[in-house]
Amino acid sequence: MRVRIKVVVALSVLFVLGLNAKCFAEDVTLVLAGQTHAMLYHCNCPIESDGGIARRATLIQQLKKNNPNTLVVDSGSFFAGGPMDQGSLGEDLDKARTIVHLKAMDLMKYDAVSLSPDEFNFGTKFLEENIAKTGIKFLGANIVSNKIAAYAVKRFGKIQVGVIGLVNPLISSKMPELQFIQPQDALKKAVSELKKLNVDLIVLISGLAEDQNKVLLSQNPEVHVLIEGAKFAKEKVTANIGSILLLAPRWEGRRLVAVTFSIKNKAIEVKKAEDIRVSDKLADDKQMLGILPQCFSDRDCRKEGSIAKCLNPGQLNAVCEFKPAPQLALTVINKPDCRTCNTDGVINSLRNEFPGLKVETLNFPGVKAEKLIEQLQLNYLPAYLLDKKVETERSFEKMKQNLELKGGYYFLNTQLTGIGYFLHRHQISGRLDLFLSLVNKDSGVLLETLKEFTPEVHFLANEDGDGFAAPGGRLEAEEYLRAVCVEKYYPGLFYNYITCRAKNIDTSWWDDCLTDVDVSAVKTCAQGPEGKQLLKENISLNRELQIANGPTYVLDNEFGFPITRHETNYLNANLELAKKGAFPLIHLGGWLRATSEDVKTAYKLVPELKHLNLSISTSDQMIVHKFKGKLDHASIIKEMAEAVAVARKHGADTIGVNAEDASRTRIEYLIEFAQAAKAAGADRIRYCDTLGCDSPFSIYERIKLLAQEIQHPIEVHCHNDLGLVVANSVAGAMAANDAGCDAYINTCVNGMGERAGNADLVAVILAIKYGNQVAGKYHLDEKVNLKTAWKICKYASYAFGIPIPLNQPGVGSNAFAHESGIHADGALKDRRNYELYDYEELGRGEPEIIETGRKITVGEYSGIKGFRNVYDKLEVAFKDDKEAAEILELARYANVHNQKPLVDEEMKFIAKYPDIARKIFTMNP
Repeated sequence: MRVRIKVVVALSVLFVLGLNAKCFAEDVTLVLAGQTHAMLYHCNCPIESDGGIARRATLIQQLKKNNPNTLVVDSGSFFAGGPMDQGSLGEDLDKARTIVHLKAMDLMKYDAVSLSPDEFNFGTKFLEENIAKTGIKFLGANIVSNKIAAYAVKRFGKIQVGVIGLVNPLISSKMPELQFIQPQDALKKAVSELKKLNVDLIVLISGLAEDQNKVLLSQNPEVHVLIEGAKFAKEKVTANIGSILLLAPRWEGRRLVAVTFSIKNKAIEVKKAEDIRVSDKLADDKQMLGILPQCFSDRDCRKEGSIAKCLNPGQLNAVCEFKPAPQLALTVINKPDCRTCNTDGVINSLRNEFPGLKVETLNFPGVKAEKLIEQLQLNYLPAYLLDKKVETERSFEKMKQNLELKGGYYFLNTQLTGIGYFLHRHQISGRLDLFLSLVNKDSGVLLETLKEFTPEVHFLANEDGDGFAAPGGRLEAEEYLRAVCVEKYYPGLFYNYITCRAKNIDTSWWDDCLTDVDVSAVKTCAQGPEGKQLLKENISLNRELQIANGPTYVLDNEFGFPITRHETNYLNANLELAKKGAFPLIHLGGWLRATSEDVKTAYKLVPELKHLNLSISTSDQMIVHKFKGKLDHASIIKEMAEAVAVARKHGADTIGVNAEDASRTRIEYLIEFAQAAKAAGADRIRYCDTLGCDSPFSIYERIKLLAQEIQHPIEVHCHNDLGLVVANSVAGAMAANDAGCDAYINTCVNGMGERAGNADLVAVILAIKYGNQVAGKYHLDEKVNLKTAWKICKYASYAFGIPIPLNQPGVGSNAFAHESGIHADGALKDRRNYELYDYEELGRGEPEIIETGRKITVGEYSGIKGFRNVYDKLEVAFKDDKEAAEILELARYANVHNQKPLVDEEMKFIAKYPDIARKIFTMNP
């Protein structure tokens, strides 16, 4: 377990080094940078636009002016092109960025720089040639090289400071031409030499893991300060291991760590420790601007309302060329006092797509607004009207599915914008209209909650010829016919009646919800023209306001806001199956946004949910362009922690916290986020490669660093946009295991999933069981049984209508096919010649029987005799005709829903769990 003793900034911490007759004192300031990854320009971040070498140079000059006894060091990872480099542009431009950064470090007069694996990105020759052109001491005590020193010594008056660098020995596999010394031997030798030089303060910059550093420090107590080069400073600038001060750099050079020591009579006191932002208030250093190309890529060029291009990228004559973005007029019609009409999110989203957007807001009521409303026959606000010139914009094709041409404007549809205010309606203060389906699982709770507000209830049905249609079919429409008749004949019982029915919608005994009344009047009404007329009146407002889904609310007869629910029945039904022991080896988990409100809603709708994944975006890209200023880094952590607490309070057994877009999240912030999730009570941290942009090398390094830092189980969730999903998933899990943490891998049957898919279940299992350097070292749960793979994969293919690719590992039709003579001959002699694993292991090899004669199937038009014939062959017996008829009705419904014949397992399922099947089939959109 890691033990740290916190040092409070600006308070004294004494390091007793021994007695010495000399009596003098000096203040020495140690300035630390690191993990900069050759980030030359400042961050275009929404909260703090900080960093950049021109500002860093100005800050270092100010620090040296405040205290001439300033030692500037870098803990490594200052080259471009490494796995953590979020600005990588390809090898040529990354080399150019690195050379500029080295020149800048030289001009800033860095005193000592330790090396990391990143500094070998372009080979030893490139490194040695370019560091030789600077006056900086580059350190690596455990590397044998005449260009790399073991340590550096800097004198301030009568005080001497020694800095030792240790490089992670794992680099030896990347650079076999280099000769390495064991870190403990190299450190011992360097410390001994510094003691001979009578150095007062020894600083060790180490790229090794934390546990290795602890061992090294225990063997070398003469070290006073440890800089952990592979880590990042977080909330606290300093910490301690015993009497040894711990420091770590800030991410991408956006902040510098500065610690001032007072050294007197060999006693060392921490006088001040600061975390200094390289802020936008700092002027750019002119000397830096002289070596800094204006841009390396288009993204380095930014100007509001413009389209930018970087000409001659990476060269001193590089220039940002700005062209005014084509102006595009957007007219927004809105009601200023509307409580549900916030337009900022939609406008910001449109501005990202159309940089030249010019927005004119017309307030309603108002002459111009009213004229457009009448001209375009608008029924609700806000209304977003784009000029017809949008057709020439690059983003038009992407956007046009949400645009409707209307009176010379492209009108954004309500799926994109929502409805906040209904026009042409007079205000009725205090009126609440509720549009809902009684079949929705949460409707009973909702009706109870809203009872004190006495809402006007409108059922989600619509006219269909001479009758009515509803999402749940004829039975749901009949519910509404009865309900409106209850409202007419027993108005005082209506609200309690529909609440009771919503809670007991699965039973046909509707009259149990009406006590001590004669229900014959209700039956007569519901079955005749009177009921039809009443239901037409009830749903007339649905038609007028074009409301098709719900629950939806309209307040004061003018303001609307929807709340949608889906899959509730499906989720509850599957949890009931789990209780019945239908799948004992599976934990059913729910995915939610990491907000306390979503968690509360989930437990209202699905109270038996025991396993959760709470997801929130963590990358700067998502924070800026998805949350649009609604959340920043601190509030994301706050939202997530609150959601975890609420989930635990509601009885969640396990909670995973998902860092969406983790692969593009700054590693410093990802670690901070994960540590906060662990502290809040999360059982796992899910690393999401949401865009599939990781490689096996980058995900291994990032997850290993993350796991080392948090020492908590890691869940790996990868996408296949670059075809690396299985490799990335396995590499990520290996990294977590190598850091001493349990690992979980998210998979999908046949690799199906968003866009290019997720990790294939079978391929991941095969990779762990048979992959070189994986098999035998990493172990799956012993319950994993590949024997069912063939059957499951075939069924998923049939159910989704997506064929299994011919070359799919393990289950593709060519997975065990051999055509060429050499391969066929070798496989026949010994299958191991050309088959890594046996097809029998995947449940393959048994002959499949296909019926070529008479075949009786179950479908939407099946009769009872044919139906019973099919079930007899499945050895399923019914106790009577009534039970058979009920199962037949469910089987017909399933066939109509999927438009596919039911397979044997589906028919058996319906017969075994008819109540569960009925709940699943009555799922509402």
